Parts: sequence; structure tokens; C-alpha cells
Amino acid sequence: MANKGAQQPLGATGAGLRLGDYALGSPLSKAAARALATARRESEAEEEWDKPLDCTGLAERMAAARERSRQGEERGEALERWTPIYIPPGKENTVRGRLAARLNAAKARVRQYEAE
Repeated sequence: MANKGAQQPLGATGAGLRLGDYALGSPLSKAAARALATARRESEAEEEWDKPLDCTGLAERMAAARERSRQGEERGEALERWTPIYIPPGKENTVRGRLAARLNAAKARVRQYEAE
């Protein structure tokens, strides 16, 4: 009988231990939870990146963003720090990937201009 708390190799099939079989808070349960979260995040990202680009209501959303920015400037609020858009591996040459790359490059140019 194998010791359940000992390090056991994980099988390639569903016959091995499952996430609920690991002790709560153990390194194996944490690693399995991280792997599941990563797989879900990648799956959701791929679904979104493969959809056709929908520009419905884009002008209205841009106008609303400009208005929020203007109101924030009037109140003396600083703009929040912008982070580059993450482009999943293999999605660089999709419509969304190319658009995200152009937005990242434009923001980098603006940041460089503001620094000068």
C-alpha cells in the first residue's frame, strides 16, 4: 500500500490522483490548482482572440472614455498606469493580435514622448 502523503508520480491518464485527492495546502495541490487556473485562462484567452473583431458601439465607448479622462483631469486625478496588452502565443498574427501590437507600440511611443 502506497503512502498517500509521499511524492507519487502523476499518471498520464485519469487513473491517477485527482486535485481533490491531495492534502489541502500541499505543494501538489497548489501546483495542480495553478495548472488548472493557467489552462482555464489560456482557454478563455484563445476563445476571445479567435472571434471576429466586433466594432459595434466603438465610437460611443471611445467618447465615454474621453469624457471620463476629461473629468478626471478636471478633478486633478492622475491617469492610472497603463500596462501592455498581453497577446497569447500563436495569436500575434490574428486581427486582434495585430491590433493589440499596434496599440502597445503607440502607447510606448506616447510614453517615450511624455518622458522627453
